[in-house]
Amino acid sequence: MNFSSRVKDEILEVVAEAKLDASTSSEFKQFCQICLDAEEETILFNLLKVDFLDSSGISSLVTLHRRLKKAGKESAIVYENPQIEEVFIMTKLNRLFTLYQDLEEAYEELG
Repeated sequence: MNFSSRVKDEILEVVAEAKLDASTSSEFKQFCQICLDAEEETILFNLLKVDFLDSSGISSLVTLHRRLKKAGKESAIVYENPQIEEVFIMTKLNRLFTLYQDLEEAYEELG
């Protein structure tokens, strides 16, 4: 799985591609250690290219959210896949995270 990150407008954006599931969630959490060490206070998980999310991926996002919150950081998710939206609603992640379906809107509101 490919992960990348960049800083834009004082927001650390973490990009995941293809899928976030049992085969990639551990690697994703390790990669996201940069979020805890970063000086940016806002972390945006970019899932625009993610086409599959399972319970392991959800668990990773929840774990990261808790760690970030404990560190005093804010986290949000941007996505566009309707199936991922369904997962967020069914698991009530829409109550835990601030969710966006447009990257520009996310930056405008978070910045």
